[in-house]
Amino acid sequence: MYFYIFVISILLSAYSSAQTKCEFKNIADFHKQLEMIGPALDVATKRKEFVESSKELAKQRPNPLLDFESLKGDQFGIAVNTYTLSAKHIIEFGSKRDKRISRANSFINLNSRQVEYELFRQNLNNTISFQKLAQLDLTIKSVEEAIF
Repeated sequence: MYFYIFVISILLSAYSSAQTKCEFKNIADFHKQLEMIGPALDVATKRKEFVESSKELAKQRPNPLLDFESLKGDQFGIAVNTYTLSAKHIIEFGSKRDKRISRANSFINLNSRQVEYELFRQNLNNTISFQKLAQLDLTIKSVEEAIF
């Protein structure tokens, strides 16, 4: 059993490897790549989908509640069976549903702004890191040129 797990993990690790060199030549290519793919973008889209689902939840109407009771007993020597079925439905007065939907829309707007802010902040941090790496690369090349 452990042998199979070991062999499978070796085979899978052969396919997973890190990128050895950077493909970006300038900051515009880096920004284009950030806008297309990236973990921060994935997290942002998932959060937006989660927030959008709250609107659909607010639009739903509550289901009616059904209660069923069964009583079995003996009353003065006679077997008695009693069944009770009741249905309860919530009726919303005063446009409660509309208020719930408008509150969900406000929640969506607020959270979408927060997600956009987080995405912008993450991209800004990535851009600053890219600039620092570019400066380090330039410094290393200058030092190598000065040494040789």
